[in-house]
Amino acid sequence: MMGKHALYLYRKLIGSGFSFSIFMLSVFIMVGFDVYEMTETAQNIWVWVAFYPYAIIISYFVDILTFFSFFNIQASRYRALIVYQIFGFIPFVFLYFPSLSLIVITGIAGALSASLFFAGIEVIFRYQKVAILLAVLFPLFMAVLAQMDFTIEKNWRDTTSNASYEAHVDYFNGEHRLPVSLEKGDVFRFFVNVRPENAAGYAVYIEDPNNHPVEAKFEENKGEKIYYFTAKETADYYFVLTGSRFKGNFLIDWENNENNKEK
Repeated sequence: MMGKHALYLYRKLIGSGFSFSIFMLSVFIMVGFDVYEMTETAQNIWVWVAFYPYAIIISYFVDILTFFSFFNIQASRYRALIVYQIFGFIPFVFLYFPSLSLIVITGIAGALSASLFFAGIEVIFRYQKVAILLAVLFPLFMAVLAQMDFTIEKNWRDTTSNASYEAHVDYFNGEHRLPVSLEKGDVFRFFVNVRPENAAGYAVYIEDPNNHPVEAKFEENKGEKIYYFTAKETADYYFVLTGSRFKGNFLIDWENNENNKEK
C-alpha cells in the first residue's frame, strides 16, 4: 500500500500522464498518423515541462486555494476545474502576446489540456488499468520513441562540393543533416533554393554544435536573400533539411570561409 504522500503524488502523475497521452494521440491524428511528426513533438522538452512540472505545481497551488471558501473543492468541483483551465490558458498570453489569434487558439488548447489533467486526477485515477495504460505506460513508450529516428528517404541523390550541396529526392519525410566546419569568427554566408515538385512542407535552417537553431540575418542581392551569421566557436555547424512527404530539389550554396573573418 502507498503512503498518503506517495498516493497524493501518484494521483498528480496520473493527471499529467493522462493529459499528455491524450495530447500526443491528438497530435498523431492531426499530422495524419505520421510517426516522425509525433516523435518531433515528443522531443520538445517544453511539452514535457508543461504536462509534468508545470501542471503538477499548478495542481498543488489549486489545492492550497481550497483552504479558501471560494475555491473550496468540497463545495464545488466546477470552481476547481475553472482554476485549472485559467492556468492552462495564462502561459500562452505571455508566449504569444500581442497576437490575439495565437493566444486564443493555443490558450484554448492549454485550457483543454488542463481539463484533461483534472479528469485524470478525478476520474481516471479510479480506474487503475486505464490509468496504468494511458498515464504510465504510454508516456514511457513516448519517451523511448522520442529517442528514435523515423526519417524516410527514397531515392535521395546528392552531390557535394567545398561550397555547395544539391540533392533530389522522390520522397522525404523527416530530417537530413549536412555538416559544415567553421572556425570561431567566420562569417558564414549561404543561399538556399528549394524546388518542390508537390505540395509538401519543407524547411532549411542552421543549427550550432549544441543543436540550437542559429539566428541568421539576411541581405538582398539581385532579388535573392543571402543569409549570414558569425560562428561563435570552432566546430561543425549543421544545415538541417526537413520535409513532410516532400518530393523535389534542395540547393545550398555558401562562400568559402578563407579570409572571411569578422573584423
